[in-house]
Amino acid sequence: MMALDVFKHVRETVETFSACTSLPAAAISGQGDLTAYAGETLPHALAVNVLQQIPTQIMQFTSGTKLRMDHIAIPVEGHEDLQVIAVPLVKGSFMQGMYIIGPFSKTHLQTCVHYLIELLRSIEGTGLTTSLQFPANLHVRRAVRYVHQHYSEPLSLESMAEYLGINKCYLANVFRSEMGETFIEFVNRFRVEASKQALRETDEPILNIALQHGFTSQNYYARVFKKLTGVTPSEFRRQAKLQMVSLAQ
Repeated sequence: MMALDVFKHVRETVETFSACTSLPAAAISGQGDLTAYAGETLPHALAVNVLQQIPTQIMQFTSGTKLRMDHIAIPVEGHEDLQVIAVPLVKGSFMQGMYIIGPFSKTHLQTCVHYLIELLRSIEGTGLTTSLQFPANLHVRRAVRYVHQHYSEPLSLESMAEYLGINKCYLANVFRSEMGETFIEFVNRFRVEASKQALRETDEPILNIALQHGFTSQNYYARVFKKLTGVTPSEFRRQAKLQMVSLAQ
């Protein structure tokens, strides 16, 4: 069994992540015990007995490989478009247990997987006292969820305020107070994180990736990307490809 303080921290991480994303989430110990579960009433949430079968699938998948994996995607039986993501409690090894994110639609959220993992790790590392915690303000919660679902579409403070039915100056102030950044800064950061998977795993032209993730031009995408990451999209792609080659050797 996990030590009490570790168990509490894992449970809080799972609950906060589920609250932030509106996705089911769970944690399973290295002994196969379900130690945390949030969002079990959300659509497509898995039953406990199904969740407890996932570690066996993970061990079968990882046996014989020396690669350190930051996550593994597992399809949900009987649901062609649904999958869960298993993330090791201890980076690189599933032996100590794992977080389970989802199920969620491969069609709608596949590009967000790396963002979701980074959000989970951030919540795990910072506890519940930072701006990554579930926003207290209802309007901010609705705005964050809307961005998660519609980041590839045109978004602005004005359009979001209109969607929420509130004053844009009020939204600007309360959003920055709750999230520690402006609405547009949050949107751009989310779009950049969502775009990283396409840069890592495809040879899609950078212009196409920019447009698919809500940016209006390649130049603007490149400026925002470099401001947030310190490198251009092309440099990020090159470094990611080199890391993949190194891992495969």
